[in-house]
Amino acid sequence: MKSLMFFAAAILVWSTAAFAGEGGNTRTERQNAILDAAEMNLALTLKKVDGDFLESVIASIADIKRTYSDKEMNLVVIPLMKILRNHSDSNFRILAALALRDIGHDVGVFAVKEAARFDNNKTVRHICLHMAR
Repeated sequence: MKSLMFFAAAILVWSTAAFAGEGGNTRTERQNAILDAAEMNLALTLKKVDGDFLESVIASIADIKRTYSDKEMNLVVIPLMKILRNHSDSNFRILAALALRDIGHDVGVFAVKEAARFDNNKTVRHICLHMAR
């Protein structure tokens, strides 16, 4: 009985994945507009907040990029680079470096490489060095 249930679940998962693969990668204009608005709001929020909320904003940027890998997140690159370079807390600099790596923008990747060389915190340098490889 267990093998029959497993087989039925496997067929269901496979059929769902096959159906989603046909049109699963296309987004409507409305979805693109929502993503663009979210990117703009996150970019503006990065410039004005600090503390735990900043951590959530950076995590949201990384999550959006992981979920929508084809979405270019150009508006958030510069604010993330400012956090990577200027923030007093090394934890936020590491989070910014992780988000920049996930975004994959050339300028952001270069900033992570530079942080690996010049950041004043040994931990940040070490983590950025491993991300830059």
